[in-house]
Amino acid sequence: MSALSKHVALIERRFGAEAAAAWRQYHVAAQLTRLISGVAGTVALAVLHGGVSDWTSLVPVLTGALWAGLAQIAPGVPWWLLRDKFHLGGQPASPPPGGVGG
Repeated sequence: MSALSKHVALIERRFGAEAAAAWRQYHVAAQLTRLISGVAGTVALAVLHGGVSDWTSLVPVLTGALWAGLAQIAPGVPWWLLRDKFHLGGQPASPPPGGVGG
């Protein structure tokens, strides 16, 4: 059971289903606002400090900010598995079995 589900169940027992639904809606909206503002702030700082030369330079900034925001919102997700699956994190993928040439 996730932390959000535990809190919602506790609120529902104490205050009823309407209060639990309102709290859930507030919590989801707050997390989305946090994610959007974090990504927008990171992009703004990158643009202001000269880290972006054209729109293609925004792709690593956007993905890094989105990744960090999602990792903060959902710390229980095994982000390292996703990083390894998609070969993210700056390390090259391992060579195929049999060496570089095959």
